Amino acid sequence: MRISEIFYSIQGEGTYTGLPMVFVRFQGCPLRCTWCDSKYTWEFKGGEELPLDAVLARVAEYPTKHICITGGEPLAHLPDFLALAKGLKKRGYWIEVETAGAHRLPMEDSVHPSTGSGRTVPAIDSWVMDIKCPGSGMEQHNKYAEVSRLREEDQLKFVVADRADFDFALRVLGEHKPRCHVLFSPVWDAVDLAALAEWVKNETPQARLSLQVHKVIWGEKRGV
Repeated sequence: MRISEIFYSIQGEGTYTGLPMVFVRFQGCPLRCTWCDSKYTWEFKGGEELPLDAVLARVAEYPTKHICITGGEPLAHLPDFLALAKGLKKRGYWIEVETAGAHRLPMEDSVHPSTGSGRTVPAIDSWVMDIKCPGSGMEQHNKYAEVSRLREEDQLKFVVADRADFDFALRVLGEHKPRCHVLFSPVWDAVDLAALAEWVKNETPQARLSLQVHKVIWGEKRGV
């Protein structure tokens, strides 16, 4: 499988902000968001080709059972992505996956974990779906039907560059009425943070403002 990087940090955004996690970042993404902060993952020929066992061994070096699979775009790497997710789950890992809203979510995939209980559990514990707002330039790739498939434990994220993006997100929420956590993240140096906070407070009080706190701590650099 084509991997950009594997590193240990805290989750800097979303429902699990502050939780230590191992990040497994796939190399390669079919989208080209204008504000992307990981453009080094775009090309499918970059990164490092690693077998599943090598990835699992690297992950096992760190003192946590919480994993975030990100990219790039993990769902552009089937079946490698599912093999990784199932391999991790069988070893007792809790798994969060960050994905664009441009792919069908393989929610039907389940696995027998290493608990000896005999029961099956979802291969993914929390999906983080990033529906693309107009400011991303990638709005046309959204698969809106996937929004209604998100579970209560999942997360729906909107990255907002301006008021037009926020209004777009309100329309999506009104039309699809997701039951999951809803997150609003700012495009840094584009939208006023105080203004975005007021919009969330006054117009979507059930949602959360999600800042990338790893950037506050370490700045714009890889591996954090």
